[in-house]
Amino acid sequence: MINNSIKIVKENFKEGLKGDSLLIDISKIRDEFDYAGLWYAKDGNEDTFITTEIYCSDVKEKPLKPDDHDAEIKENSFKQVNRIEISRANNWVWIAAKVEGGNYCNMKTGQIKQNKLYINFKVIHNKTFGFDIVNKGIFKGGTAYFLDLISSYKISEENAIQSIMFLVFIKDLPPADWNIDDNYYGVENLPVFTPIFKFADDKKYSDWFSQNPLNVQN
Repeated sequence: MINNSIKIVKENFKEGLKGDSLLIDISKIRDEFDYAGLWYAKDGNEDTFITTEIYCSDVKEKPLKPDDHDAEIKENSFKQVNRIEISRANNWVWIAAKVEGGNYCNMKTGQIKQNKLYINFKVIHNKTFGFDIVNKGIFKGGTAYFLDLISSYKISEENAIQSIMFLVFIKDLPPADWNIDDNYYGVENLPVFTPIFKFADDKKYSDWFSQNPLNVQN
């Protein structure tokens, strides 16, 4: 289904600029996945910065990219947050990458891969001063599909810049009462740093794939 929902297209942008954009037909995948996101992996050139732009449209028929983007993520900011959720409320989403002071990048995608969603965790017992760690480990559950999104821009015949992101789609997220946002989602074999989420032992949590923070098997 994902293969039939994404493609690289040539687009016109403001100021007469042209370049590639990844077009996603959200209407085809919104019911299949609970989450869609763009995750930052690495930058191939620390001297030049790439800005990621996201455009959205609710039009149901043929996609027509709006002139104005809905989100603009500077590379330094993207390195900090690592993950940007893509709204599944729209019918069409375009992702483009622009070099600071230059044109839009060329884009290509890798093969779609599948693996497990995981959560690095600690269970803590809060005290008047500080806390104790009651348990820790990894929960594994939902299914994730991901593919590379590579943006490249040739400065000269000898020099080019490149950034690598991942397009990520996830089924079966942890329960709402776990209160986990996508910053703590990890996908096996996807090289994006995943921090540790802390559960408090004085709360109640629903099970996720027969796993519960208050009933961890060592």
